[in-house]
Amino acid sequence: MKDKDKHVDLSNRRKDDELFQKNRVFRIANDEEWHQFYASIGETGEESRWKRVIRCRLKTLGDEITDGVLMAIGKLSKNEKEAWIDKFRSTVYTSTSRNTSFYSLTSRKVFFSSAATTNTVFHETGHAIDMCSVNYITPEGKQIISASAAVEYMHNNGKNIMDMKQYADVIGVEMNGNTLQSTPYLANAKWFNSLCDNGCDKDDLSALSDIFDGLMLGDLRGVQYAGGHYPEYWRGSADIDYTSLQYQEIWADFCELKGKKNTYLLKVLKNTMPYLFAILNDVYNSAFKLGWAEN
Repeated sequence: MKDKDKHVDLSNRRKDDELFQKNRVFRIANDEEWHQFYASIGETGEESRWKRVIRCRLKTLGDEITDGVLMAIGKLSKNEKEAWIDKFRSTVYTSTSRNTSFYSLTSRKVFFSSAATTNTVFHETGHAIDMCSVNYITPEGKQIISASAAVEYMHNNGKNIMDMKQYADVIGVEMNGNTLQSTPYLANAKWFNSLCDNGCDKDDLSALSDIFDGLMLGDLRGVQYAGGHYPEYWRGSADIDYTSLQYQEIWADFCELKGKKNTYLLKVLKNTMPYLFAILNDVYNSAFKLGWAEN
């Protein structure tokens, strides 16, 4: 099984930021330094500066993977590119001897395995920036500061059921009330095969598959493109004041698709689960400071 790097280590979570600050490699620049840094991106002809920053952060990976990251970032709009550079600059990356990559909340680090890919980089960075990336106040007055928790709160307000009905219609299975009538993996596999026949990248498709697989608690395990989790993983418990494993992965999968600028699969997600897509997009824009006004 290929390394899809979708594991979040939630053990012994620290409530303070001491270890995180201790492990930072770069000091935090002041506003003027950031202004000068960003002024060097794009139109000044000094793009190599931001590339050197990312190469330094991803030094545990090979040039081929890092080149893929740089190429993907280069396709983003100026504001989105700047936001991703900011996230890479503030995230700590290292290597691991494990078979899969993961983000550890304990050490606040991304650990890359030898099987990591360009997709892995965007996915695990999505996990790394999840906490404290938004400031959402619910109608009940509850404050939510993690992106995945905000997505889960807004999606589980009845919109998840409407999305599931749309998904069932797209892949051609029946609904039994608010649930799928039968395990949909065969219909989903046929649908995914048609996406690949249209030129979809299988590595990118696994991120989309992971979103659906998580929402259905592993019922898509018969699909060859599933994102790398077993049903037991989805039924595991997460830190109670954080969010569920399903929505942690959904958030990271969406960051993976956005960072790679896979407009085709993002459109597929929008057409298949329109409410989830709209919520993810709003929260992403907030976390990356691209226009969503925080409550």
